[in-house]
Amino acid sequence: MKSKPQTVANVNPGPMQKYHNIHAGKRCVIIGNGPSLNKMDLSFLKNEYTFATNRIYLGFEKFDFIPSYYVCVNPLVISQSINEIMAIPSPKFLSKSGEKFFKPNSKLHFLDSLNQWVFSEDPNKGIFEGWTVTYVCMQLAYYLGFSEIYLIGVDHNYTAEGKPNQEVVANGEDPNHFSPEYFNTGTHWHLPDLDRSEQGYHLANLFLNNHERRIYDATLDGKLSEFPKVDYREVFLDPTKKEVPPTVISAGLPDETVIDNSDDRNYKISAIISTYRGERFIKGCLEDLESQTIAKEIEIIVIDSASEQNEKSIVTEFQSRFDNIVYIRTEKKETIYAAWNRGIKHARGKYITNANVDDRHFPSALEKLSKILDEKEHISLVYNDVIITTQENANLETAPISGYFLFSDFNRERMYKNCFIGPQPLWRKELHAKYGYFDPFYTSAGDYEYWLRIAKSEEFYHLPETLGLYLNSPGSAEHRNQLVSGMEQYHAVKKHLPEGYRSVEELRASLEKNITLTDKMSEYIFQIGDHFKKGNYSTVLDTLQRALNEFPNHPVFMNIKGMLFMRSERYEEARREFASAHAISASYLPAIHNHAIVLNHLGRSSEAIYLMEAILKSVPNYLPAGRSIIKLFFKTKQDKKAIDYAKKLLEIAPYDYELKCLLADYYGSKNEFYSATHLYSSLLAGIPDFLDVQEIIHNNDWFPNDSVKTTELTLSEKFNSIV
Repeated sequence: MKSKPQTVANVNPGPMQKYHNIHAGKRCVIIGNGPSLNKMDLSFLKNEYTFATNRIYLGFEKFDFIPSYYVCVNPLVISQSINEIMAIPSPKFLSKSGEKFFKPNSKLHFLDSLNQWVFSEDPNKGIFEGWTVTYVCMQLAYYLGFSEIYLIGVDHNYTAEGKPNQEVVANGEDPNHFSPEYFNTGTHWHLPDLDRSEQGYHLANLFLNNHERRIYDATLDGKLSEFPKVDYREVFLDPTKKEVPPTVISAGLPDETVIDNSDDRNYKISAIISTYRGERFIKGCLEDLESQTIAKEIEIIVIDSASEQNEKSIVTEFQSRFDNIVYIRTEKKETIYAAWNRGIKHARGKYITNANVDDRHFPSALEKLSKILDEKEHISLVYNDVIITTQENANLETAPISGYFLFSDFNRERMYKNCFIGPQPLWRKELHAKYGYFDPFYTSAGDYEYWLRIAKSEEFYHLPETLGLYLNSPGSAEHRNQLVSGMEQYHAVKKHLPEGYRSVEELRASLEKNITLTDKMSEYIFQIGDHFKKGNYSTVLDTLQRALNEFPNHPVFMNIKGMLFMRSERYEEARREFASAHAISASYLPAIHNHAIVLNHLGRSSEAIYLMEAILKSVPNYLPAGRSIIKLFFKTKQDKKAIDYAKKLLEIAPYDYELKCLLADYYGSKNEFYSATHLYSSLLAGIPDFLDVQEIIHNNDWFPNDSVKTTELTLSEKFNSIV
């Protein structure tokens, strides 16, 4: 009985397993089918490991080679090329959807397709097609162990017009491939999706770099800009360069058009706006910057990265009214960090900020940030907290608040765990003369990489004020593809790995503090508590400092230190300790709760409520935060929310006397005595001598200190003093 062709989803190792790392340390060539192949001397292909795709068989005779491996995942190509594919003598990797067209064959392997953005390390578990068969070849090349990958014939340039991925019927000769017969009259094919294939290429580049593999683009006159460019003649045809790393060809910057009607004066700040398809945001962004309290000291530089929308006319209209705007347009799209670099090179300001087109600032934001740099010469960068909204073009008065980014104070070590600099920093322009510019390789983590680069020797400053509005948009660079964003951050950390760490994983693991207390930690905590009860405050501080010296940056001891600051009303110092403990451990609820309490003391009740709501969302039965948020809602006149929270928490903790007291106080203040009495009766009934307690309350002799008037205390305070 004949067996079916092996699919890579099979749990048991099948024919695919024999290919794993079979070419470890070798180089390979992935051959695209662009017309540039016709301009190349391809005689070298017979001496290289090669991956060829789709209808490459039309060029076997012309190019005089047979590929090492053949790959095809497009169902239209497979269904229209069954006999031609079977005639190829090489091992073949096809989409699982094509299995029905073929009889079993030892050189035929079918790949399951994954419906998520990944770079598959193991095709036995499936592959992601990435909107181009070239991306599939890259995943297979990695699995087979190749350490260097070269692309040829990946022209990334089509004359066909229409909706990406749309099925069309060819009419006439094909100008987009090496053969005019490739998709000739009557052939069904899918229009390319260049934008999404570029995202796939970027993911592949990140993955391969993070795994010590290299990929180069040796295509002749290709339009793809993701990979380092090399000359195929030097790599493959020059025998003297065979063992030498390829020379990367530097790509020139796209040409730019500058419209500058600005006044040539000394600006304090240059605000760089990068826009691509940002027409709906640009007006609000410019209004926001021109509304700053120091607008006359701000130079606005708009970089239009070949957007096909109408940003230019909007900017031009603003230029007719304001004398501080420069407009620069490039003929080709470039990454946001390349655009920032372009703007910085034109900048005349002493300080630089990235004015994201969809974010907004409080009117005094840039004045406050620049004042920090003016007064603190040792500070190179300052950053602030922001409000989060999901409403586009919202203003600061009406924006629906969905949360806050309350960043931690600057800590070099914690920079390697995550980027807490925020979306609206201000930094000194002179840094770029010393450390260079943003790396345009990145699409979402280029700022993080630059902050890591300069943080090794420069000082940053956190201004703990909410000075901006951040749009949490699914279309933003960091949200469009979380996998790419995460891999870019990993790449950035790996690039600047501190001495003594072998891997990013080892570094980050060292930053994750274990909250489980050892016997020694518990001993310190008991000592601190005992000294505190006795009033030996100097001993408390000495003991706490010894604990922090032995267990540095431990969230429990940082939380205790913050509590001591808070008791002495040193609220800003307390906030720093709680925020740092929160940054180290996002699961240590006491520190997060205390962070919220101290924010309220500092007049930041909205942020305090946000943190408490976040706690209760993750741990609904965390009563300390529940009680605090109820009090805060009452304090801020949000009675309905307070009552709703109290009722929800009473369902979880029906015997919690403080919750009932809070509700009873509220009902009593509203003269709803029946509800108040009912709540207190339920509490008193749970106490064995409740009749005596009621009599004490009735006689008004329940409190030992005669200087305190009963009318000045709430019912809950009365009840607590008795119980």
